Amino acid sequence: MGSLSVNKLGALSLIVGPVLAFVFFLIQPGGLLVGSADPSDPVASVSAVASDPSLSDVTALVIALGLVMTTYGLYVVHAGIRDGGSGDALSGAGFMLVLFGNVGWVLAQGLTLAMADAQGPEAIAAMVPVYAVKSGAILISGVAIALGFLLLSVALSAKEGFNRVAALITALASLVAVVSFIVGISSTDLLDSAITIARACYVVWVAWAVILGVGLLKAGAEAPSKE
Repeated sequence: MGSLSVNKLGALSLIVGPVLAFVFFLIQPGGLLVGSADPSDPVASVSAVASDPSLSDVTALVIALGLVMTTYGLYVVHAGIRDGGSGDALSGAGFMLVLFGNVGWVLAQGLTLAMADAQGPEAIAAMVPVYAVKSGAILISGVAIALGFLLLSVALSAKEGFNRVAALITALASLVAVVSFIVGISSTDLLDSAITIARACYVVWVAWAVILGVGLLKAGAEAPSKE
């Protein structure tokens, strides 16, 4: 029953966590729907976050929670497929990359909390260096997360019981995301376009995580109970 409970919690984490993080990112000031600002414009981005500190604080906290839940769910998947096969190395490396990348993204949300307190032109200007740190953390962590999903999806595409087509689509999207983040790091002029493409790839990761979570729930429901 202990193992089954872990699977259920992992499944719920994969279904709820990524969706939660994505939805609250959509409504986070400075993101896509509320006070949208270009990632390459630090003053506009900080101003957007500071324009609604309460919403910025709440979304930052929920996004961080969603990322942690996603990480736990992926750990459950990785732990459940370890059988000594060749895919173990890829899935292990992939999980560690996602883990460290999500730590960076959680820290970036912590910096959002600091920027939310900036009230007035001088305070906003003082937060520009903080935004630069946040932007750097998001980019370098994005490379790690994209590589992690690439390795995980390749590993799971070869494992029985997983949706091979969904895994391969995720692998392709992850490869695109890796290139996009690297382009964003290398060229400031292309940063906004690179981030837009990477955000589209995140939607694929969310969908794949939900598919994995549903698969865990089904596996738990079909598993014979132990007396």
